[in-house]
Amino acid sequence: MSVYTKKGDGGMTDLFNGQRVHKTDIHIETLGNIDELTSAIGIVRSTLQEDDIASELLNIQKRLKDIMAVIASDFEKDIDTQEDTKALEQAIDHNQQLFPPLDHFIYPGDLKVAAQIDLARTIARRAERRLTHLIETKNIQTSISKYINRLSDYLFVLARRLEFRDLVLQSMDTSIPVGAHPKSMTLDLAKHIASVIENEAKRMGAKVVISIANKDGVSILTQMMDDAFFISKGLAEKKAFTSAALQMPTHELKTLVSQGAPFEGLEDMVDEKIITLGGGYPLKNKDVTYGAIGVSGSSADNDIYLASYGASKTERKSV
Repeated sequence: MSVYTKKGDGGMTDLFNGQRVHKTDIHIETLGNIDELTSAIGIVRSTLQEDDIASELLNIQKRLKDIMAVIASDFEKDIDTQEDTKALEQAIDHNQQLFPPLDHFIYPGDLKVAAQIDLARTIARRAERRLTHLIETKNIQTSISKYINRLSDYLFVLARRLEFRDLVLQSMDTSIPVGAHPKSMTLDLAKHIASVIENEAKRMGAKVVISIANKDGVSILTQMMDDAFFISKGLAEKKAFTSAALQMPTHELKTLVSQGAPFEGLEDMVDEKIITLGGGYPLKNKDVTYGAIGVSGSSADNDIYLASYGASKTERKSV
């Protein structure tokens, strides 16, 4: 089958339903923008080393192709993207926990992959504008527009997460030396991680308790900052134990212990050592968990951020 058909030489083309439209038609402009967005995301995906993010992006590309099919059929058969939007929101919330709050304007270009993501984000915004115009002219309701809107937000926070990890963490002189490859928790390593977290907490003005546990959840070190609440000590140690025992961040456990969920009632077991408050984070060498961090005493978002900060500092040098 020939790639060229010559049917579009006169500036016209067909929608899926056979409708003949001009190539400057709003349907075609919208399709072109989303197609461009899909390709831009593909460039990002091809450069990433993180399989989990690459998988997220591939799923987004597949959904964008589904959306293009809806537009190309002139919305004769719509799709429900509400669950996809929720998934993007969850990913946004997760990524935001991995970098500090922004207090300055972003100029893309400090990190190549982040700049590529930012370019995809601007294309997503353009696609959203064209889609909004199309929806208004059709006078229809669809969940697709909300999905495209969340997608640009997702791309923004993903770029900031990667920038923080690769630029800020890499530049700090408190990093674990390259080649250390920790496979087990030691007192020296626990002291180092606690010190890194404490320095960041001081920068933020937070007063927290930091607990470092080994792979079995046994506390190796608990460090209280000046004026931290004493009650935070037990909470930090529980967070570290929970993350080590279940090999997952504590804030991600909350939905798993709710009524009817797989781990329902788990909090009341194991001598009530399990906790779902955010601020617990596992320490991993590739896929092997060798310890965990527990942080308590500040806001939930700050505790989560500080714990993930310590984990990122360690994992950055251990892969």
